[in-house]
Amino acid sequence: MYASGPFMEFVFIITNLYEETFQGEVAVNGHATVWWKNRPQIRTTLAINNQHFTPPSRLQGNTLTIDPGGRCALKIYWYLTLEDGRSLLDLLDYSDSVPVEGLIKSRPETFVMEATIKLFDQTGYLRSEPFTFSFTGYKAAPASGGQ
Repeated sequence: MYASGPFMEFVFIITNLYEETFQGEVAVNGHATVWWKNRPQIRTTLAINNQHFTPPSRLQGNTLTIDPGGRCALKIYWYLTLEDGRSLLDLLDYSDSVPVEGLIKSRPETFVMEATIKLFDQTGYLRSEPFTFSFTGYKAAPASGGQ
C-alpha cells in the first residue's frame, strides 16, 4: 500500500506455489474491502477485475500464464471516497495540525484491508490475510479570517 496524493494504491501479488503452469482464459472476479479499524462502519469495497493486471503478469489478450514459482499482480486505486459518498479526508482528525505550505496533516489512523480474488473459472477464490496499515491524510488548510 502506498499513500500518495488523494488516493491509496494497493498491489496484490499472486504466486503459483504448484509445480504446474496455470494457463487459461482469465475472468477476474474479486473485491477489496478497506475499513477504519476503530470505526468499522467507515468502509469501502473496491471491485477487482481484468483491467487491474500489472507487471509481472503474463497476460496476452484474456489468457493468463503463471509458471511454477511465477507471479501475477493486480493493482487498484482508492480515491478515498466512501460507499456513502463522503471523503475519508473529511472524517480524519486535524485538530492539532499546524498549516504547512497551505496543508494540514491529520493524526495517523489505523485501517485494515482484505481482498478476495478469483482468477480462473476453474479455481476457487483466493483470500488475503487482513492487512493493517497506518494512514495520515492531508488537505487544504482552512482559510484564515482577514488574512
